[in-house]
Amino acid sequence: MASGELNPADGTYLNEFRIHEGVDTSYSKFNRKPDPIDDNPYDKIVPPQDLPYVGWTEPGEWLNRRVVTKSSRV
Repeated sequence: MASGELNPADGTYLNEFRIHEGVDTSYSKFNRKPDPIDDNPYDKIVPPQDLPYVGWTEPGEWLNRRVVTKSSRV
């Protein structure tokens, strides 16, 4: 279970996104002072700021993923 230190339940959408679901979510955070969180000089690809992602999972937790495409080319 996550500590809640990086995403405190403060009423903001990104910090409370799916807060009561099993899999914990987070989002990319840049330019946080005094502790940079996602500022990494070694990243080959830098995600957009505030991009949601699966943060933490525990054994036995399931994820449902949905992929939306413009067409189905087979």
